Amino acid sequence: MKKIITMLICTAMLTGCTKGEDGDSGMSNVNAPSDMPYNGAFEINWTVDGQAVGTSTLEVMYTANILSLPHDWLHQQLFPGQQVTLLSDDIAWIWALHLSPTGYSDDNNYFAIENTHYEQFVSVGGQRLTYDVCFSQRRSTAICNRVTGFWTGVAPIDSIVIRDEDNRVDHRPVVVSVKRYSPAVVLAFNTTKRTR
Repeated sequence: MKKIITMLICTAMLTGCTKGEDGDSGMSNVNAPSDMPYNGAFEINWTVDGQAVGTSTLEVMYTANILSLPHDWLHQQLFPGQQVTLLSDDIAWIWALHLSPTGYSDDNNYFAIENTHYEQFVSVGGQRLTYDVCFSQRRSTAICNRVTGFWTGVAPIDSIVIRDEDNRVDHRPVVVSVKRYSPAVVLAFNTTKRTR
């Protein structure tokens, strides 16, 4: 699985990103007609280093959104052994990808994931905290296979910043800790089936 993720990154960045003669990437934006194969709703699996860490839903129409990150896995990394409660409603769980076309090949369209932050509000031991997942700006990539309509993507995590919502300086929450990853932890997703 690690090799597959590495191949996805290399393919998106090196071999598959050819441009048309007019400089267009072959897909002007993600606001494609609804009959295009990459639109719809899809079940996805989340993996880290080839290990399954959760599931969610990818919705692509006028925008591309993943309805939630693998919260259980994230919470084990950030707050091991502690009870964690999500404070926000499920709308705030959404990660809006903000896809930007970067190229295409015979079978695939390639996109950069422009939204490289994901923020979540939680309660840990009665303390209200916010964590901000920071993804690699240059390596966060999504690929849609035009034949199957299925999506894959990688979003390497560079760091996660934890802030205390009840302890503020100049109206800003105080940083409690910063968890840095070197090398980045490669969070990946792939669609398993179309639901709509």
